Amino acid sequence: DTLLSTDGLHITGGPSVTTGGINAGNRVISNVGDAVNDTDAVNKRQLDNLSTTVSRGWNIQANGGDTETVAPGDTVNVAQGDNIEVTRAGKTLNIATSRKVNFDNVAIGTITLDKDSGKISGLADGALAPDSRDAVTGSQLFSTHKNVSTNSQNIAANKAQIDSGLNFAGNTGTFNRHLGETTTIRGGLAEDAAASNKNIRTVA
Repeated sequence: DTLLSTDGLHITGGPSVTTGGINAGNRVISNVGDAVNDTDAVNKRQLDNLSTTVSRGWNIQANGGDTETVAPGDTVNVAQGDNIEVTRAGKTLNIATSRKVNFDNVAIGTITLDKDSGKISGLADGALAPDSRDAVTGSQLFSTHKNVSTNSQNIAANKAQIDSGLNFAGNTGTFNRHLGETTTIRGGLAEDAAASNKNIRTVA
């Protein structure tokens, strides 16, 4: 039975369209067009497309590697690695370098710090000055060591010569005096006698 009244259309055991709204009576509404405006009803095809898009989730990838799908409701955990700290404040992730780092190898331009060799390489020669705070290189230390070695040899040779003292000789006899020792020279003539190289005789 169908009843048409002032408040709308009623179908017994079926749908109704009244001023209070539309009741499909648990029946399928067919041939509904695609919704266009915000207040339009949508059809199943539109809902299926939306469900497919939403359930697809999104992909996560690291360094160009394999991707992993993150479905709606999944949780992505960002783990910190060596020398990297990850913290969260609300919906914000903070990824920063740790204040205490530990590297196997560090390169800054031509300068390299290697854990295995324990060497810092690639340094430029430091300034050798009274107020210099530069690091010096192995070649600079080698040059300094070589100069010190040469100076030590020269000092040793000079000391040997100095230690040998001075040799003195007169008409007869010789003697040796070291630096700092006193040598006394006495004349053999009377104070009022005339002296010349012919009447002076030296005795060592």
